[in-house]
Amino acid sequence: MHAFGSIPRNPGASRTRPLYDPEPGADDSGKLVLVVDDSNMICRIVKFSLQKYGISTMLFHSGVDALNALKEGAAPVPDLVLLDINLPHMNGYDVATLLSHKREFRSVPIVMLSGHDGIIDRFRAKRAGADEFISKPFDEPELVNKIFPLLALDIPEDMAGHKV
Repeated sequence: MHAFGSIPRNPGASRTRPLYDPEPGADDSGKLVLVVDDSNMICRIVKFSLQKYGISTMLFHSGVDALNALKEGAAPVPDLVLLDINLPHMNGYDVATLLSHKREFRSVPIVMLSGHDGIIDRFRAKRAGADEFISKPFDEPELVNKIFPLLALDIPEDMAGHKV
C-alpha cells in the first residue's frame, strides 16, 4: 500500500499529470516547487515568478490530483509545496495534513495560500503542517522573500529589502 493510502479520484480529472511539466529557468537552481491552486492566474504568476530564478514548478488545480500524481509517481517529491486552502474536492488543510504526516514529506516545507488573512486561517494552516502563510493577493517580492529561505536559497538582490 502506498504512503497516501486511499485518495479519492477527482471526478472532473482525466489524468493526474501536472498541468505543466517541470521547466527550469535559465539558471537552474535544481529546486522543484509543487504548486496546487485552482486559479490559472495564480499558477501562472507563481510559475513565471520562480522560473526566472531557475526554480522548476509542477502545477495542479486540485489537491486530489496532486496527491494522486505523487502516489502514482507522476510527480517527484518536491523541495517545497505551495498550497491553496480553498481547493475543489479536498481543501488545502487536508492535503497539508496528509503530506506532513508522511515520512518522505516531513522535511518538505509547505506554504499555504489564502484569500483570507485571519488568525484562524493562519492557526489552522500551522496546525495542518504549514511552515509559512501567504495571503492573496500577493506580489513577487512577497513570494520570493517567503519561500527562498525555505528552499535554502539566498534572496535575489532585486528582491532584497522588499517588505513582506
